[in-house]
Formats: sequence, structure tokens, C-alpha cells
Amino acid sequence: MYAIISKGELLALCERPRYVKRNAETGAYVEAAEAEAIGIAVGGEVYNLPGGTAIPTVKPWNLETIQEKLGY
Repeated sequence: MYAIISKGELLALCERPRYVKRNAETGAYVEAAEAEAIGIAVGGEVYNLPGGTAIPTVKPWNLETIQEKLGY
């Protein structure tokens, strides 16, 4: 299980992160493999990957960590 945390705030617990990329034709964010991803979707919101800037219109903070939680 993974805990998705931003600025110390828990955004979600999930079996696996929902990675996204931008669809070349429509510009919509679509699910992607981790290797192709520019961001992650949590609760209908998209966030940059740690250190990323590919999504310019996200909230002023970015996803900081994706930590695997043991024992879940």
C-alpha cells in the first residue's frame, strides 16, 4: 500500500499510484505507466511528480513523496 503525501499532508492511501500523462491529441490527462508519467492523479486533482514542473496549472505545491507503507 502507498501513502501519497504532500507538504506533510496525507492525500490518499492506495494500492498503487495513478500515474498520468497528457494525451497528445486532446490535452487531457490519461492514465500512464510510471515510466511515461508526468504526474499523478489523486481524488480528481493532478500533481507534478516529485521535482517535476511538467504540469504548470497545478496548485502551488507539488507532490513531495510517494512512500510505500509496510504492514497494510
